[in-house]
Amino acid sequence: MAEAPVTTEDTSPADKLPEDPGFLQALVNTVFKVKILPGNIGYLRFDEFADTSLLEKLGQYIVDKVWDPIKDTENLIIDIRYNTGGPSGAVPLLLSYFQDQTQEVRFFTIYNRVNNSTKEFYTIPNIRGQPYGAKRGVYVLTSHHTATAAEEFAYLMQSLSRATIIGEITSGTLLHSRYFQIEDTNVVITVPVINFIDNNGECWLGGGVVPDAIVLEDEALEKANEIIAFHSEVHTLVEDTGKLLEVNYAIPEVATKVRKVLQSKWSEGLYRSVVDYESLASQLTSDLQETSGDHRLHVFYSDIEPEVLEDQASKIPSPEELGYIIEALFKIEILPGNVGYLRFDMMADAEIIRAIGPQLINLVWNKLVNTDALIIDMRYNTGGYSTAIPIFCSYFFDAEPPRHLYTVFDRSTSSTAQIKTIPAVLGERYDSKKDIYIITSHMTSSAAEAFTRAMKDLNRATIIGEPTIGGSLSIGTYKIGDSHLYTSIPNQVVLSAVTGKVWSVSGVEPHVAVQANEGMIVANSIINLRSKIPSIVQTAGKLVTDNYAFSEIGAGIAAEMMALGEKGNYDMINSELELAEKLTADLQALSGDKHLKIVYIPQNSKDHIPGVVPMQIPSPEVFEDLIKFSFHTDVFEDNIGYLRFDMFGEFELITQVSELLVEHVWKKIVNTDALIVDLRFNIGGPTSSIAAFCSYFFDEDQKVLLDKIYNRPSESTSDLWTISQLTGERYGSKKDLVILTSTTTAGAAEEFVFIMKKLGRALIVGEVTSGGCHPPQTYHVDDTNLYLTVPTSRSDSSQGASWEGAGVVPHIEVAADEAPDKAKEILNNHLHARN
Repeated sequence: MAEAPVTTEDTSPADKLPEDPGFLQALVNTVFKVKILPGNIGYLRFDEFADTSLLEKLGQYIVDKVWDPIKDTENLIIDIRYNTGGPSGAVPLLLSYFQDQTQEVRFFTIYNRVNNSTKEFYTIPNIRGQPYGAKRGVYVLTSHHTATAAEEFAYLMQSLSRATIIGEITSGTLLHSRYFQIEDTNVVITVPVINFIDNNGECWLGGGVVPDAIVLEDEALEKANEIIAFHSEVHTLVEDTGKLLEVNYAIPEVATKVRKVLQSKWSEGLYRSVVDYESLASQLTSDLQETSGDHRLHVFYSDIEPEVLEDQASKIPSPEELGYIIEALFKIEILPGNVGYLRFDMMADAEIIRAIGPQLINLVWNKLVNTDALIIDMRYNTGGYSTAIPIFCSYFFDAEPPRHLYTVFDRSTSSTAQIKTIPAVLGERYDSKKDIYIITSHMTSSAAEAFTRAMKDLNRATIIGEPTIGGSLSIGTYKIGDSHLYTSIPNQVVLSAVTGKVWSVSGVEPHVAVQANEGMIVANSIINLRSKIPSIVQTAGKLVTDNYAFSEIGAGIAAEMMALGEKGNYDMINSELELAEKLTADLQALSGDKHLKIVYIPQNSKDHIPGVVPMQIPSPEVFEDLIKFSFHTDVFEDNIGYLRFDMFGEFELITQVSELLVEHVWKKIVNTDALIVDLRFNIGGPTSSIAAFCSYFFDEDQKVLLDKIYNRPSESTSDLWTISQLTGERYGSKKDLVILTSTTTAGAAEEFVFIMKKLGRALIVGEVTSGGCHPPQTYHVDDTNLYLTVPTSRSDSSQGASWEGAGVVPHIEVAADEAPDKAKEILNNHLHARN
């Protein structure tokens, strides 16, 4: 491709102008249109951006005849609706007139891809004439004709929060592209080569500038005058909003902070983009919520003064109306399993509740009070009066002592009130030991939230569903000045009875978060699970008692776990996974054994249950590759062999591939003069192959008792002996053997280390092993997805302290990573001493 030709000139445009002052003055008068509008509003129009050399030559004429007449106006309209642009060099100069000269301001940065250069543009010091400054109003008029340097100027004045842009979207024509012609064609490609980055770090590659107020080009001037008149009110309205907040918002320190932020934003020009009451309301709402973190703060515009509901005596329904109201407001049902269901979508005033109490008890409550569990559906309850919350809550707690539900601080009266349950209620209370489930949604609000949160704080209910809306018990509506703007301000704050901290404005977080339409299904699932927990706990305890290898410890676990259940340890369990975690923690705390555990295995993963589903035996071909990968051998100086493997296998598998093991592993090290067996990374596995592995390190004519293994389920002790028939040559009992260990060494690996140390056949070097156990057994717990893992075998402790839970202490303790060098040093010295 060939780049399109570029024509260059040797002289600047200023050199072509004559030196005649009269001509230069006439030129300035022709290019610029200046006038003073009513209200001391300056008006400046120019339809082209000139080269900087021209501005330098005409500078004093421009200051005298253009700038001086408008520099002392209260507001300035810059009309570039018909400005088709020109060179960008003059843009920083013009921008500098609208900043304070006391500090340097970065306007924008340009990255040029062609020459890989970056240039930053700042305010220009010592400009001619008096700057307009950063405080007075500037209004830039645009149209679809506004292009290149003119729209750069408009964009930057907007991004600097220095002007309000009024009119049409600009043309989107920039001088930041280059044109390339494809060889032998008439096709020209336009490629943006300059990245334009404003003072906020935003990139602008082009596209028209979108005005703050979009109107037709011929309506822009009239609209500018309207906005100037409106802007004269904005500062007062912003200030009044902050004052209302300080006087009425429930959290004074937050109100003070927000007021300061509003004032700061106005000072920085961030309200120049608002052009009417609606956009000001939107901006104020955004600033209030962002600064306070409270989404309930709101500013809105209304031509009609909003109705304020005063505290009035609630109307008591007539007997004829009562039945209809109860039927319409309350939905009750008795679900399978004697589970009650109650739904009501509004919180009524306490006076009404007291007046209709007997009918409510008869028509609603008496049908629910004898159920075994109760679901309260608040998904569609948008709140109402909070006065009845103490009455409602009281039915779910004992009469004595009174329960502190929450505390309300009312900013309008500067008073604090503790909200508590009441000692006497109509009808029966719901047994405080029976479960309550509250279903919520993002619609649950106000008083409905307060009830839900109090029940959650006091651990009286399980909350299921979506986070609630985060409403307020009381919101005041206040007029901002003499305008049509109003602000909604929460004037009460609620403090937790448990923590004393303010309730979060983000709403009530459920214990179990699900979509609102799944709430009933999940609630019934939890009810079903909790009904089975006593049986599950009993089964798990008995399995441990009957099968745990340490019978004296396991004997009392069942009774201790049942006692924990009676104390309420499992009352708030919401899933089998949570139950598994809780039971595991209790089992390990009671036994001191980290290998006693219960795991949750979902239905779709039941082909991976350890000890329940047997592992598949790989083919000999696969096993050959597995052996090469799993075993690492070496021969060091002085004919010292090295063997590392990181897991023990089943004896049945080892037998099937014994010839492969001998060929690919054992033959490489069997004829060495000493051997290092590295078990630092061996996590254990089945113990069935331990006897065979040990046998390689004793002579064929020796029958050695390796260990006595006690098995709890069968109440038997079996002897573990060396075996006589082995594949391949033995290492024998005469050559030196060093075993390396670490805190990772576990299970079957520890049993091997324990035996070899006890029999004096090996020197152990490294760290104390992990304190694991013999391979545990896994038991399915009732008709659940829970599986209990229990160590059922152990080394016979009558021969001395066993390694289970304690680990094997090496002869020479060194850090795991130092163990190989230490072993080599010992063996080298020993072998040299023999020679």
